[in-house]
Amino acid sequence: MLCARLRSNRVFWRVPAPKPPGTGGPPRQHGARLSCADEASWDRPWLTAAAGTPRHGTVQVTAWDRVHPKLCKDAAWHDHPGKVPVIEGTLIQLRPGRLPGYREPKPMWLRAGVTGAAGAEVAVLWQAYLRRFDLETSKPQCCHRRGLSALSSVPSRSVFMKAA
Repeated sequence: MLCARLRSNRVFWRVPAPKPPGTGGPPRQHGARLSCADEASWDRPWLTAAAGTPRHGTVQVTAWDRVHPKLCKDAAWHDHPGKVPVIEGTLIQLRPGRLPGYREPKPMWLRAGVTGAAGAEVAVLWQAYLRRFDLETSKPQCCHRRGLSALSSVPSRSVFMKAA
């Protein structure tokens, strides 16, 4: 399972409602809009929970299942034959109770490439992401002391492998 952090201005789309019988045309690909920056579009979450963490306090977790970005035929999809696919996943919002260093807590957005995940599976996803994030940003010999040359060119590799 892949779980990645997102910018807070991303927009996703839900599964469309079925068309009424007797209406023509192709089926719709995109349903209601879900914008990370627009709280009015956050209705009908699939999962809500709260969990305590030692570093971040009580974390409020909200997840929406089967959401997808609107892909277009540019950049990576330029040479894709036929229609661009609809790639569904789970959108997870984390609201920490506190952050290290007395910073103002803002929501963190994650997207997992899995649909239909149970509450325990969503919990494993966000907890594993936070654990990895804490490890990579709190290590004293991380890339911040050694300059940009210590950064990994591959996003999935840990910075510590290069710094060690």
